[in-house]
Amino acid sequence: MRRASFSSCAGAIAVLLLLATANAQGKKKAASPYQISLVLGTTGINTMTGRVMVVPAECVFFTFGQNGPPIPMCDDDFTDAKADTICKNVGYKFGRKFYSPAVTFPSGDPPSYVAYGLSCGAATGRRLRAGGEDAARRRDLLGLDPFGEYEYTGPNIGSDPQPGIIATTTATATRCTIQVTKRCPSPFYYAGVECSDVPFKAAPPPMALPPSPPPPPPTKSDFIRAYVPEANLGTFNPETNRPFYSRFDLSTTQGWVPLCGFDTGASADFTTAFARHVCNMFLDYPAISVESVVRVEGFQIVPIGAPVPGGFDPATRTFWARVTPSSSYNMARLIQDTPAPAFQISTTPCTTLFVAYCSST
Repeated sequence: MRRASFSSCAGAIAVLLLLATANAQGKKKAASPYQISLVLGTTGINTMTGRVMVVPAECVFFTFGQNGPPIPMCDDDFTDAKADTICKNVGYKFGRKFYSPAVTFPSGDPPSYVAYGLSCGAATGRRLRAGGEDAARRRDLLGLDPFGEYEYTGPNIGSDPQPGIIATTTATATRCTIQVTKRCPSPFYYAGVECSDVPFKAAPPPMALPPSPPPPPPTKSDFIRAYVPEANLGTFNPETNRPFYSRFDLSTTQGWVPLCGFDTGASADFTTAFARHVCNMFLDYPAISVESVVRVEGFQIVPIGAPVPGGFDPATRTFWARVTPSSSYNMARLIQDTPAPAFQISTTPCTTLFVAYCSST
């Protein structure tokens, strides 16, 4: 009898455990009023991990009165307290920051917008240590340009951050404000969370970070100077365009020498590439200004007119930087390092100078 009773009790306990497990697995979270989702993570009986995606609302980046598409939260200012807020907003009792390669590291095409600065109340806590702004700087795709520098292939970064809120399905939900911008701060990691209905045990070990790229090459802007074209250099239509253009001097073994004009009709492709090269040197792109986009708004070959007070005076110059166009573009990283005949220092005065309108956004 005792043996039978023991068997019956064991069977009853097993049934209860199975029912409890089935009930936990079948239990669904109540619908959250916040339009927040967790992606690229995992879901357990009482836990969930993933990258934080939010639907922005009341932001000028999007059509008035309409929400934007789901966008990732940045890890830069994301804390355990903010992670806890996110998890509670999606129906869990506890939350903390979470890292994994799939969740944290950007992949695929960069989003048009990202969010940061979550504020549903005061928040402080641990942050991922990334090793410093420059040491952990990530270049999209890690592509190299012809000079061994990292090419930036992400979106335009020109717009300032704009305020918004996380969209909700009810008007009574507490407002959670965010800042919406084009790109997360370096090293561009996304925020992840681990949510749970039971208290957490010890924090998981730190995630291994990817190797940082090598330091960027030396600056280029130290080897080029830009000046507003003097009054006797060419004509600009309208004249108000003059302040936007620059003529250039290059640092050479003979000191600073003016960059002469050349026959732009010899190769349109060479001329376009050369103008961009000059602007990249002047704005030090992409070695330093990796988060900007450099544009060549225009370029000209301008004649040197008769000297005028305050104008450009060829008599004060001994050496001149001459460029010879070719069918293919093979200039060195620093234009003045290009061997002859593509680049040469001459004592014969030039009759024209190269000017360009460079911009950065």
